[in-house]
Amino acid sequence: MESVNVNFIKRFIRTFFKVLGILIASVLVIVILLLVFIRSPWGQGIVVKKATTYVSDKTKTSVSIDKLFVTFSGNLFLEGLYLEDTEGDTLLYSRKLEAGVEIIPLIKTGAINITKLEWEGLKANISRTEKSRKFNFDFLLEAFVTQDGEVSIKEDTAVQEEVQPLSISLSPVSLKDFDLRYVDEVLGIDAFLLLESLELEIPILDLDKSQFRISNLSLYNSQISFTQTKPFDPIEEDTVDAVLPFLIVDNLQLTNVSAAYNNSVDRQQAGLDIGKLTLQAPEIDLQNQRVKVSTIGLHDSKILFHDFGVQVISAPEQISEIPFAWPDWAVQIANISLGNNSVEFKTAD
Repeated sequence: MESVNVNFIKRFIRTFFKVLGILIASVLVIVILLLVFIRSPWGQGIVVKKATTYVSDKTKTSVSIDKLFVTFSGNLFLEGLYLEDTEGDTLLYSRKLEAGVEIIPLIKTGAINITKLEWEGLKANISRTEKSRKFNFDFLLEAFVTQDGEVSIKEDTAVQEEVQPLSISLSPVSLKDFDLRYVDEVLGIDAFLLLESLELEIPILDLDKSQFRISNLSLYNSQISFTQTKPFDPIEEDTVDAVLPFLIVDNLQLTNVSAAYNNSVDRQQAGLDIGKLTLQAPEIDLQNQRVKVSTIGLHDSKILFHDFGVQVISAPEQISEIPFAWPDWAVQIANISLGNNSVEFKTAD
């Protein structure tokens, strides 16, 4: 009797592991086939066609994607994204994008840890005309709203969830060949950004505590321009006391970078042409007014500011004389290197 029970147990164990092995093998085969399907041109074509057709039908515009899949390391890879506006002009084009985010911290705590972001060849044209007073991307928002124009949001007034602090890390980020343009006739803004190369690593980005650490920021051969043709609308003062930032800069380097600002309303102009700027600062504490800089260097650069606006002279007021005193700041700079720079300042006087 005992031998029968032993044989039955042995047969049961063999059968159990045999079935388990078949199940595991089947799951692995399905996963491999799914990965092969996604990575194969045939599978990519099906996924891309479904996605682009859906968006095109919704927006009534042309949408195309060359490649879209998940890499074996879990990153999202997108190549050859093209989206046009309702006038048939290019709204957005992206040559290549690969992005990776840690899923488990995002699900558990909402932390956004960018493990990889490589973006090449981004071109975007954002505009708003005085006549329509609509942005050229508004058709995207209008295409995906509900029929009554409202988005239903479930609210539970009985339970109020505590808002968790947002944690963000960006390491590493690589941006190349960006061409971004923004024209707003309503606000009178004409701006553009031409970026050849940006390398960025930010391991600490705490917006709640205003604490930041930049391990590396390298910007090369880039231009930014901002033109204002209409007066700014008055901005309401923020009554909330904001915490001034605490910043650590391990390495910052700008090479052949220019920035231009032109305000035709106030007749102001500013320009910054940087040949090479380097900065290493272990502590920039604006809240407690402490700054420690180990190295700062500026070479082959030009700085200018012109202000030809009409100065409004008000009636003189009786002001009691207050003796001059330096601001209560503690600043330590170990090494300064300046060479071949020029500064130009002009006013109506």
